[in-house]
Amino acid sequence: MFRLKDKRPHVWGRCSYCDFLNICGANFRVRAEAATGDLWASDPACYLTDDEIGLTQDEKEKVAQEEAEQAL
Repeated sequence: MFRLKDKRPHVWGRCSYCDFLNICGANFRVRAEAATGDLWASDPACYLTDDEIGLTQDEKEKVAQEEAEQAL
């Protein structure tokens, strides 16, 4: 429960690299859990593109790798 007070260090995927993470605070975790089964996964309802959140090509590749590992 204590992780919900400051979610930022616990999220992974696109959210962990987002330039706006300090603003949205990783937003509504229930959507991530419902869609992926993982409370700390990226928010599937985030409408920002990879370019808008400031993902570099290396970060995009890391996100893809993280998501592939979680799918196993």
